[in-house]
Amino acid sequence: AARGGFTVNVSSDLRRLQRRIGAYGDQVPFAAAGALNDTAFGVRHRMVNKSWPRAVVVRNKRFLGVAMRVDKANKSTLTAVIYDRLKSRAISDQATGGTRKARGRNLAIPSTFVEGKRGRRGVPKALRPRTQLGRKRTFVAKDANSGQLMILRRKGRGRYPLQVLYVLENTAHIPKRWRPEEDAIITLRRDFARHFVKRWRQAMRTRR
Repeated sequence: AARGGFTVNVSSDLRRLQRRIGAYGDQVPFAAAGALNDTAFGVRHRMVNKSWPRAVVVRNKRFLGVAMRVDKANKSTLTAVIYDRLKSRAISDQATGGTRKARGRNLAIPSTFVEGKRGRRGVPKALRPRTQLGRKRTFVAKDANSGQLMILRRKGRGRYPLQVLYVLENTAHIPKRWRPEEDAIITLRRDFARHFVKRWRQAMRTRR
């Protein structure tokens, strides 16, 4: 839904309505397009302000609002589409879940220490794996018991203690945390009829 856009299309139901109301049927597409757009912006508002903040830890409050856009319906194409214009992997991963594979040798999964330093722009540049591995006291090592590869940093002047910065894996499982399709269904069922009535009245007032 976030990757390709969530689509709402009610054209088949509206064609039946047009046939039933006869002479005034020419106003149905205008009212329907307006109602679909009102509903789509309602879905977007619910995503940005309610479901996304509940599903993930929000560090940049503007991020989803900047990403999510609405392609509006018109009287000829009774379809409204809500989509991620940034095509952000961060959004699609939360919406679909799945497994992320390393592009190179390994994925660097941040430790709780690194996650705690994450800001609006993600992990600070000074703490990113490539930057850290360019420093003398940071290195890659394998745990003697589990065989787990990690990026470690010496905290003091001696060899110990060591601080875990990243765990290195070939793949990482990402759970589905965000359900934008539920936002669309709930908002459509709750609001579309109300929006349609309002837009129908406007169309009738301006009908020539």
